[in-house]
Amino acid sequence: MSSSGIERTPVDELTNLPLPIYTRRYDYFQHERNFHHHFHPSNSPELQGYYDGKPVRYSRGQDIQKYLHDRYHDIFAGPPLPETSKDKFTTTVLVLSGVLPRQAIDLYTHGEFRIVDMSRGEHSFLANPSRLHMESDRRIKSMEGKRQKDKQRERVGRFFANYVVEQALDEVITAETIERFLHTPNDKERRLLGHTMLENAVDVSVAELITVHDKAKRAGMVASGALAVKEVVQRYFSVGKFYQSLAEHATA
Repeated sequence: MSSSGIERTPVDELTNLPLPIYTRRYDYFQHERNFHHHFHPSNSPELQGYYDGKPVRYSRGQDIQKYLHDRYHDIFAGPPLPETSKDKFTTTVLVLSGVLPRQAIDLYTHGEFRIVDMSRGEHSFLANPSRLHMESDRRIKSMEGKRQKDKQRERVGRFFANYVVEQALDEVITAETIERFLHTPNDKERRLLGHTMLENAVDVSVAELITVHDKAKRAGMVASGALAVKEVVQRYFSVGKFYQSLAEHATA
């Protein structure tokens, strides 16, 4: 859905994540719903690029009553969007690790909005994965009976792998180590080098995020059962993607 409003979407001060649309539990089940992307408009320069911008766009939205969604877009043009690779990585990891602000945008008065503090129960209801989740790959749904790759998850995984390698090359992985990994004839040595590089690289990439995630958790922003930031990064890209990114950087 395109935006026609002019207001900037409010964001959470700690995480800089856009505030979700507030909903009342009983009202949610009484109306037609559609998917609200938290990061929009889709044609923003910050949301382009298969392996950085689009993963931010895909990373989170919420199923919300259509009439509240329409009211939102009548008022808001969109949130401030992350511009650098670091900010895009931070944003994507935080939302996929279950961080959701405790404030929300109340649109129940037509033509107006207000910011409300959600109770734990309201936050838990909204944060449920059936209502707050990554954008679904429509192509998957259309290919009934056939196993297809989820392009959204694939792009998020490639973004994470590329970013992790870039951080590691600056701090913990040397060119000599990559050369040994790529060319050693010893399978055991290759596996050991690969495991060590991967662990060190992910640790470096998420180091600054751990503090933010911990603060968000203490503030009641993290959904029950959510993964830690390191686990999120590892879950979305395969070891193969990491090694592929290493090889591409080595030959660039």
